[in-house]
This record gives sequence, structure tokens and C-alpha cells, in this order.
Amino acid sequence: MKRHDRDKLLLLAPSEMMASSSHLVSLFTHHFPSTKIIPSLGNWDVYPPNILEPPPNAMLNQIADIWTPLLGDEKQHFQNYGYYWTDVDGVAIVSLNTLWFFLDNTAVSDCKDNFSAKKSESLKQSQIYSPLQPGDIHLDWLESILYQFNKEGKPAILMGHVPPRSMDNALWYPSCLERFVNIVGTFGEAVVGMYFGHINKDALGLVAKRTTKERYVKEMGKQSDIVENLSFTGKGKDDPPFIEYRLFPISPSESGGRVGYLDKGEKIVTIWTTGASIVPVYNPGFKVGSVEVWDNSGTSQENHESQRAGVIKEHWGYFMDVDLKNAEDEMMMNDQENDLMDHSYSKGHKHPSPGDDTLLYTNSYSTFITYGMEDLSPESVTKWLRLIEKNTDKLRDEYERHICVETDGRKWRGGSRTSLVKNSHQNKSTFIEPISLPISTTSKRHSSKLAPATVIIVLITSIILFLIIVALILALARRWEQQRQSETEPLLGGATVRA
Repeated sequence: MKRHDRDKLLLLAPSEMMASSSHLVSLFTHHFPSTKIIPSLGNWDVYPPNILEPPPNAMLNQIADIWTPLLGDEKQHFQNYGYYWTDVDGVAIVSLNTLWFFLDNTAVSDCKDNFSAKKSESLKQSQIYSPLQPGDIHLDWLESILYQFNKEGKPAILMGHVPPRSMDNALWYPSCLERFVNIVGTFGEAVVGMYFGHINKDALGLVAKRTTKERYVKEMGKQSDIVENLSFTGKGKDDPPFIEYRLFPISPSESGGRVGYLDKGEKIVTIWTTGASIVPVYNPGFKVGSVEVWDNSGTSQENHESQRAGVIKEHWGYFMDVDLKNAEDEMMMNDQENDLMDHSYSKGHKHPSPGDDTLLYTNSYSTFITYGMEDLSPESVTKWLRLIEKNTDKLRDEYERHICVETDGRKWRGGSRTSLVKNSHQNKSTFIEPISLPISTTSKRHSSKLAPATVIIVLITSIILFLIIVALILALARRWEQQRQSETEPLLGGATVRA
């Protein structure tokens, strides 16, 4: 909820970080007085950044006090643990405290054990089960509420700051991550979607389950020749199948490999997504979504295989072109400086602000219009993945462009932010508070640099057009000259000289 402390010569004090959070809370409550705002704790909301000691601690108390207008009745639970859930129009919004799982939070350790949600209570009690880490307590709580939501047919949306993994590697402690995936996979019909931030990319990820004899046999140390008689089970047909849940991002491959990440026998359980940032590595952006809640009769879910509690209907992505805004403001500033010189303003006169401080966010994509997804249910996302596998280059490039939030010339791996903020110190209007910004829903396709082959074609076409125009001008001139001569000659031939 605040600027990142990347400038080593201008470090933020704890009081500045808290003041920044307080200011943002006041902006939210002022501009969205009738909207329920649900915050999630991020790694830059605590001091020192990334570090949060196990509860109870003064940091959670201080943040809870600042966030009181947003937390409402859930303040006490957040103050104790840093996470909570609340109901919004029949949908359970679960705000996770991902710092308890975050690898960079060295104040905590990995979860004690990976207890799958499938394990029975008697088995848990028969073993030594005394979670010592906040991550264990958090996952116990998450498992219990998702179990209840699943039982009631109540749809749930999970949200947190640090995602379980980036496009390249895991960001959570391994045992915490494995147990989280098992819990979400087990109660996936209640979890309609998960939303994270942190990595600045607008990407989509999946949780999938797979039932395979080969993997079960490998895990249990069985011989492959008995597999055919086990019907996907361990010892006999009455045993439950071996089910593995897997969480992974849908990320374009630089080597041109496939991007349909479902293995044979896998089915999508639910989706997770990361969102763009307001002051990011790529262009600033945000995401808008709609949720459809289904009743228990199933009348609204006839097109879906499972009896789910609801579905994310659509995502709309919005972005603001930083390079374009900087260029426009630089041109306007130059015009104003020339105007000031023309009117002989005195030295030291304060220049007016360069341009309008309002930032225009334009629509970048729609999962329905751009990707052709009927919704973000497992079935619709699976169809989209199959289309990518058949038409990899076109659809992969489209998706990659949106991962990078329409940032010109950028790829989703690495890269420096320097070119994006080259005028940020001189032109502060580019990074004003985003809360009061108007949104334009006019679709605008981002232009990219032309490839060398395209440039050559354009040049050749321009030359040909130029030659055609010159030829037309010469032809018209020649015709005009011939017409002038034809009008003059009869006059000379028919002239009579009189004495």
C-alpha cells in the first residue's frame, strides 16, 4: 500500500510507512464511501519490509488500528493473526496473510508438516501434531472455513499479496505451499478463484488434479506389473485413488515451447491470478471482475461438469501507458517553456504544471472478448488452453502482451524499469494518486515497434506511391500542354491579313 523502499539514500522510516498507509485508507474511504474495501497484508506494509514476527506483536496491532475503517467487525481477528474473511453479497472473501508463508520472512520457518485435507481426524490425532509456526495455524483455519463453505455451497474467493509462486519459481515455504495446494484442491468447488499481487504481472495460473497409476506406484514403491489390477488404487479397488494437486502459472515459453500446461489426465480445479500494480515494473494497471453465484438447485450451472458454488464470469484489464504520458507531458512542458520565453517572464518564475494531472486508464483486454472464454470456470479455461496449443504463436503473444500490461517492447522475463520512469523526477504528474482517476472504457490496442521487414515494406510502398504521384503530375502537365497547343493552332491557321 506504499512506495517500495528501493532508494538506499532515501530510506523510509517506520512512521513514514504507517503515515502512508493511513493516507491511503483515508483516500479509499473518501472516494469509495459505499464500497466494501478488503485489504490484504503485503510485504511492504510491515517494518522492516518482509519481516513479520509470530503473533502477538505490536506491528499487527498498529496496522489494525490504521485499517479500522476497512476492517470493521473483523478487526480483532486481523489484529490477532493478520488474516480474516468477510461476506460480500453471498460470496466469502478470504484475506490471507501470505507473510506467514513467504520465503523472505525470516522471522518464521516452514510449516511443521504437510497434512493433506484428505487425512482423517483420527490419523491427525494419532500423530504428533503441534504446529509451532504461524503458517500451520493459518492453514488449519483456512481448511476449516473452506470445509464449511464447501458444505454450505458458499462460493469463496481467496486473496493475498504474495502469490504461492512467480512465473519462474516458488515464493512460499515448500511445506506451507504443498499443504495450501492440497487444501484448495480438496475444496476447489467452493474456491471460485484466487487473487494475488507482488510480481507486477497480470498473469493467470491454475490448480489442477491428476490421478495416475504410474505416479501412485512410484510413490508407494509398487511394481508396474500389478498396476493394471489396482484400478488406480493402492491395495485394492475399495481404496481411494491417488490424487495429486498441482499449482502452476500459465506462462509463455521463451523457447517457443508449449503453453498448454495440463498434463495427460489432469483437470483444472480452480484458477489463481496476479494483478498489475499502480507503481509497477510494467505499466500501471488494475483488474475488474464479475462473479456469478449459483443456487443449490444447480439451475445456473447446467453447462459445467461439477456442482460448483459459483464462477468468475469475466475479467477486464485496464492500463495506463507511462511512456505515452511522459512523452505528452514533455512536449507540453517544452511548449510552455517556449511560451514563457516569448512573454519575457522574469527569471525564477514558476512554470505551470505540464498538462492535465488526470491519468487515463484504457481497457486492455476482456477474457470473454479477447480470449473467447465463456467464463473462468475450469471447463472454459481448459478450452482456451487447447486453443493456445493449436495456435500457439498468435494467442501466446496476445497473452504475453497482457502479462506485461501492454508495456512496449517488454518481455515477461526480467528487464529494467529505467526507460519507463525516465521523466518521473522532473514530471511528478505522471505518478499522482490513482484513486480519483477517471476510467475510459474505450478499447485501445497498444502499438508496438515495427519489425525490420515491415519497415522495408513500408519504405518500398512509400517510394512506389511517390513515383506514381510524380507520373500522374507529369501526365497531367503533358496533357495540359497538348490541349493548350491544340487551342492555339486553329487561331493561327484561320487568321486573315487585311490591308
